[in-house]
Amino acid sequence: MHFYLCIASLLIKADDINIDSLFYKWNKATLRSLENSLSNAAIVGEKELYQNRLEAEPVYWDIETDSMNKESIRWKFLEQICKEFNPENNNWTVVEVVKSGEVVRIINYLICYDSSGAKIITYRYLIGGWSRVEERYADIKMRDLALTTARVSFESGSNNYDAIVTNFKSGSILQSEYFLNSTLSEKSKIVSIIN
Repeated sequence: MHFYLCIASLLIKADDINIDSLFYKWNKATLRSLENSLSNAAIVGEKELYQNRLEAEPVYWDIETDSMNKESIRWKFLEQICKEFNPENNNWTVVEVVKSGEVVRIINYLICYDSSGAKIITYRYLIGGWSRVEERYADIKMRDLALTTARVSFESGSNNYDAIVTNFKSGSILQSEYFLNSTLSEKSKIVSIIN
């Protein structure tokens, strides 16, 4: 039953949902989070990393400040999930991570909430498109991913890579936060999702 609570009818087309608006607002919210983090950074090394991310992320996402590039990996992700799920009628979270190593893995976690928990769908970006990799169910609520309490001081966190966490409600962005590596609290449920 939980499987079907998050997934909307397959008759919903990606074109029926205003991906342009959602894409634009998502990019702006994340860039605003980076700007806020940069201004609140306590030490020089942390400031430099946030400045680097602020300069690099728009290039990585293949966007400009006001662009609607449908080749962006974020655009392609929204298009993919809108084929499977109706973001306008649900509460959901996206956690974006780039896991570096011998092979760089670009992974997004779509977390769809229902009355008893959340379905977590893992996607991986491979050669121009997103593929669904794994699905699992977890006993979490959106409030368990409270972004204001997830951050800890620089170099004292439990994440080994940067993470962008964005909470959505009925097709609107509630909050987006950019976490440098080692700035997510080990108590945060976000860490258990991405590790």
